[in-house]
Amino acid sequence: MTQYRGINGIPPVVKNLLAINIVIWIAQIYFRKQGIALEVWGALWGIDTGNFKVWQLVTHMFMHASVDEFGRIEFMHIFFNMLTLWMFGRILENFWGSKNFLQFYIICGLAAPKKPLSGPRSKKKQTPPPKFFFFFFRFFVGIA
Repeated sequence: MTQYRGINGIPPVVKNLLAINIVIWIAQIYFRKQGIALEVWGALWGIDTGNFKVWQLVTHMFMHASVDEFGRIEFMHIFFNMLTLWMFGRILENFWGSKNFLQFYIICGLAAPKKPLSGPRSKKKQTPPPKFFFFFFRFFVGIA
């Protein structure tokens, strides 16, 4: 377990995820001002909308609210998302290591859209099976 301390001590995966998210957020603002909404291509759309593309399963992890309907920049959304990534991500990456943290980040991002992709809404509550949570404990925390 490597300890990264100080302002320059942000773990590498967290540092790169912060940079990727911020660069894409700035690109969203720039292109929105040009009349191009990157959200149409990168945000996750439901299968039944006609806008769904396979790559959105990955790209939605890096899309954030950028400009509201009045043309104002949405700073607080990206700020609190990145603050949370920095606060918890550095702890988890220090504890699990870079490879396991990146796997966790990607798995969570891929698992997050289960609800929007599920098609027509059903009244039955959808929850992951208990084995799903046991897998995460066992794999990431090391509890058998």
